Amino acid sequence: MTDPNAGKLSSIKTYLLIALIFNIFSVIGFAITALALFIIIIGIIFVVPLILSILVLLRVNTMREAAERGNIVKLKEMNSVGWAIIALFFAGVIPGIMLLVSDGAIDDLSTNPISPPSATTSQDSLEKLAKLKSLLDSGAITKDEYESEKKKILG
Repeated sequence: MTDPNAGKLSSIKTYLLIALIFNIFSVIGFAITALALFIIIIGIIFVVPLILSILVLLRVNTMREAAERGNIVKLKEMNSVGWAIIALFFAGVIPGIMLLVSDGAIDDLSTNPISPPSATTSQDSLEKLAKLKSLLDSGAITKDEYESEKKKILG
């Protein structure tokens, strides 16, 4: 059975990687600007955006790592439109947009992609196997027929 989240996770990984790369550029830009202007008092103004940009960078990296591991619960826990908006203003337009785009995809992920078989299905399979075994024991079917039918029932 294929995982329905596989395609979505692949897209989310791409969005988060793009956000991470451009966020790194933003952090570097704020750091250089703050250092260059630190001699002048105006450089202090760039310290707050630098700190927020670093926080966004750490968050995006944590989300990317969770997506790489397939940890949907952690990914959903870290997902936030608020952080995407902060990223728009302090980490750059592209990281913010990538976080906004990935927000919808992350919300669509299923935390339980493969559901366990229902109790009625398991009970039906057990009844069919018991009936099949009794047919084998009575000699109504051969061992090969039994094995073939058993494989069909067990999937």
